[in-house]
Amino acid sequence: MFTFSVLPGVPDPASSMVEADGKPLNLLTAGVEHSFLIKSYDRFMNSVQYSLSSSFLLSVTPALSSQAILASSEYQNLGSGLFRQSFLLSVSGTYTVNVFLGGQAIVGSPYNVSVISAGVNASNSIPRGTGFSLATAGLAGSFFIQTRDSFGNWKTSGSAGSWQLSILRTCSGQEATNFLPAVEDRQDGTYAVVYTVTVSAKFCLVGSNGGAQLSGTPSELTVLPGVASPQHAALSGDALTTGTVGVTASFLIQSADVFGNVKTKGGDVYQILLSGGWRGAADGSAAAEVAIAGVVEDQQNGSYVARFLTTRAGPFKLQVFLVSSSTGTPQEISSSPTNVSMLPAELDVSHSAVFSFNVVDPHVGRNYMQILGKDRFSNPLTSSSYASALSLSLQLIGGDGRIPGQVYGSSSAGVATGELFVTQAGLYRVVLSSGNVSAAGFPLNISFLPGEPQVSNFFPTFPEHVVCTYPQGCNRTRRVATAGENSAFFVTSVDAFGNQGDMVSPPLLLKLVSSSSVLYRSDQSVGGVSTLQVNLTSKGTYNLTVVDLQGTSISSSPFVFSVVPGDLYAPLCMATGNGISVGEAGVDATFTIIAKDRWGNQREHGTWDEIQQEVKKELNLLACVLFSPLSPSFLPYPCPSALLLLPAYPAPLHPCFPLFYATSR
Repeated sequence: MFTFSVLPGVPDPASSMVEADGKPLNLLTAGVEHSFLIKSYDRFMNSVQYSLSSSFLLSVTPALSSQAILASSEYQNLGSGLFRQSFLLSVSGTYTVNVFLGGQAIVGSPYNVSVISAGVNASNSIPRGTGFSLATAGLAGSFFIQTRDSFGNWKTSGSAGSWQLSILRTCSGQEATNFLPAVEDRQDGTYAVVYTVTVSAKFCLVGSNGGAQLSGTPSELTVLPGVASPQHAALSGDALTTGTVGVTASFLIQSADVFGNVKTKGGDVYQILLSGGWRGAADGSAAAEVAIAGVVEDQQNGSYVARFLTTRAGPFKLQVFLVSSSTGTPQEISSSPTNVSMLPAELDVSHSAVFSFNVVDPHVGRNYMQILGKDRFSNPLTSSSYASALSLSLQLIGGDGRIPGQVYGSSSAGVATGELFVTQAGLYRVVLSSGNVSAAGFPLNISFLPGEPQVSNFFPTFPEHVVCTYPQGCNRTRRVATAGENSAFFVTSVDAFGNQGDMVSPPLLLKLVSSSSVLYRSDQSVGGVSTLQVNLTSKGTYNLTVVDLQGTSISSSPFVFSVVPGDLYAPLCMATGNGISVGEAGVDATFTIIAKDRWGNQREHGTWDEIQQEVKKELNLLACVLFSPLSPSFLPYPCPSALLLLPAYPAPLHPCFPLFYATSR
């Protein structure tokens, strides 16, 4: 008897097999070593226990691929025909695992293996979405994190990891903000991150998981301003308060969102409206209110240049509107309206106005006009500083020389005062100009009348008076009147500058200097000339004066006025001497006749012939009557020729000859 040992045969691929090594055969984790067991049998199912160092060959091929990525013939001999094959895959996916023996797959091979991702690796995870780097103030910013393992495999399911995200002021510091992102696990390997920031600025976004920093962080997060808000738009520029007509005015509009963040991009729509203007001027001119729509230019940086142009000066209301991006409705911004003062342009004398100037019946002296300066658009100026640029003058038509006037400022806004000083009445040509340009309505011909009568400048005019003496004859003289007769003289009215003319004289009184009695009163004048009458009955020289009711004397007053006797008035003549009553025949009888006028003034000139002629005027009939003491009708002899002067009527006898007695020798 002998012992016979039967050894296993060679491994048989149809009998050898693959078995799990305490783990699922078809599920692997990326980066984690995976193993399975190979049971080696011969074709009789005998366990082959000897080393098969190069008998089995491992081949791993990705799904949908024919190219093996892993081939290995190394394995661990566990004895008793059991071998452990180990391999490691880092890329998740589905693979086909083959174990070949002699080029033939053993039992259980090939089999599919699913490689799942390993744990979350923050540095390999990827943030996705615009919200990771850009957001709008006031609006929710969001992005998601696509998690990956250490080998870069996408996570496709939730994990036990904890994400920590925060928004810092800057990436260079650690100053936190109050803006805290919220993180939501979407159970598909991604995490949603949502945050809201109300401040437009550049921030720093930081994320981590398990102490590892999120890929791409810290990163800069730019928060843009939100939608433009009419309550936060800002205006700047001088044109908000003042401007000049005819010159385009502009100001700046700065857009901002509801949180006050200044916008840095354009796209907003603004409208401006200017309404107002001067309504009434000092010269009485008026204008209606105007409304002007300006234009707004988008600078594409959040600012807008608004422009407007007007030819109307005065106070305006400037309104600014933001057109709603959602409704298209204009909304007035909170800093609107503003009050704008549109200043007039420079003086244009051809449009300026002159008022309060008497051109109908001006008088000599100081004459004033009001000048309202206007610009080329007929806007009234607001300052009278232009007065120095105006030239005012006048010239007597037909005369020589120009008389300069004055133009100076006044207390009324925009109104200058023009002053002309005229001393000579007449027709003048008045010129108001600036440079070589005349004011509207000028040159102007104006007739200046004499001024107010000035009694002290009045002067008398005495007509010539004829005074006759015998035998000298008649002479012409002035300031002489005949007793009892009206003698007129004239007083010419004169103003303060010596102008005569058709002016109304005040009442004038003719008075004796030595007495307060009024000889004559003149209450009216014709053509500026008053007529006064002198009627004195007593001869002599008088000091006369002409005054007004206030006692102001005319020039040349007082003046000497002479009154001479009137015509001889026989009834008042007187005869004296013996020759009137007694005479001797053959002897000349003599007597004296005192000649008087009808006022009893003794005449100081004249001859017997003159007297005779004057007496004859009083006699109707000449007779020679010789009176006797006994009988007036006794006629003893013819009358001597010398007695032809006796009256023809018996009584009453002429006072010059009351009674005549003739005696014979």
